[in-house]
Amino acid sequence: MQNGSLGEARVRAFLLERFWVSTRSVDVHGADFLIQTRDLSRRFTDLLPPRLGVVQAKFSQDEKTAHHIPRNYLYDGETTISEFFLILALGAEDKGKLYLISAQELTQFPLSRNGDKETHRVVPGPHLAKYEVKNISTALDAIEQSSSATKRGRQRTFP
Repeated sequence: MQNGSLGEARVRAFLLERFWVSTRSVDVHGADFLIQTRDLSRRFTDLLPPRLGVVQAKFSQDEKTAHHIPRNYLYDGETTISEFFLILALGAEDKGKLYLISAQELTQFPLSRNGDKETHRVVPGPHLAKYEVKNISTALDAIEQSSSATKRGRQRTFP
């Protein structure tokens, strides 16, 4: 519980640099956070409402913890959800790091079974170096661009 709270707090602070961040009382379909770009000119009642991003937050205090991301979190039918991101907070205090992984990138992680679900297995380690958030602005730009690149006319119901 403590680690989950710490991971979510770190991820929330990172996202608040650029987005409005909403939480749910229940984690449904991997949506720990729903994010929206800060745009006062768009309303949810508009014909084309603002896009929402979905963020799953995970925490690992070391490289021994595997995280299983259900495959159905990443897809809308046959298409990967461009607005879905896993943000992994790793390490404590001065050794803390964040890793940003898109749904498209997550599909490249090994597929395994976790109970009756197909999941992509994410284990912290050196292979995650290319996903490490080294520049906050660049990482937030990637999230923002991914959401705006989605076809505006397409309707999607978020979990």
